[in-house]
Amino acid sequence: MNELARQKYLNALGIDGYMPRVVLPHAPAPIPCAMPEYVEPAPADTLVQPTAPSSAPQARTTPTASAEPVGKVLADMGVSSDRKPLQTPLRQAASGVKTLHLHLWRPNANLLVLDEHEPGSALPKEALLTNILRVMQRINRPIEAAERIRCPINDDLAKLYSQSDLEEELKAWLNEELIKTTDSELWIFGLRPAKYLSTEASTPKAAFTHFQVACYGETTQERDALALPSLTELLHNPELKRQLWRALQARVSQ
Repeated sequence: MNELARQKYLNALGIDGYMPRVVLPHAPAPIPCAMPEYVEPAPADTLVQPTAPSSAPQARTTPTASAEPVGKVLADMGVSSDRKPLQTPLRQAASGVKTLHLHLWRPNANLLVLDEHEPGSALPKEALLTNILRVMQRINRPIEAAERIRCPINDDLAKLYSQSDLEEELKAWLNEELIKTTDSELWIFGLRPAKYLSTEASTPKAAFTHFQVACYGETTQERDALALPSLTELLHNPELKRQLWRALQARVSQ
């Protein structure tokens, strides 16, 4: 690189050049760069004067051969000029799913209780479930705090999930829970999670109905489950408690 140009670059970058007074041990000795020779500018009288533009119009050159229309060339090649460009249909983005919030209780070794939870609702669901379990003689003490489950795990994933993705993830999670217990009842409060977790042949159409869930372990089994209204619905509509009592009594008598 020209040394003057290099120094201009360094000055523009704010880097100061220097020459060390003492050569450091094991450092190469500084070598001065070869400066370009100075060329004196030419005298003013020898400068070439710009010529005045000529007022005479210049002759325009015309092509020797006339250009053929593009359409005629394409037609000679057998290509239709009115053909529309191919349009590749764009893949529609996934509409996403509504995040499913669940509460899980294990009152005893033979019962799993799952409830669809509405975030932000401060309702006494634990007290209601405790009363139900006491009446059914399942426990005689208050239940412990629920295990919170969210599927998908955040709202960004919910925008990318489809209904089948949500169903597969919930079934995989429930399968791990069912493998831990050889023979446990499954109460699902909420019709939406019940539909996701049921087998295709036994999807519940309404609450207070029995359905089957698949359990894949050493052998494929089907466990019986009961679809019920969510605890939130039971608190908002006390009339449903009568149907709940009849459904649970019928299950005990089986």
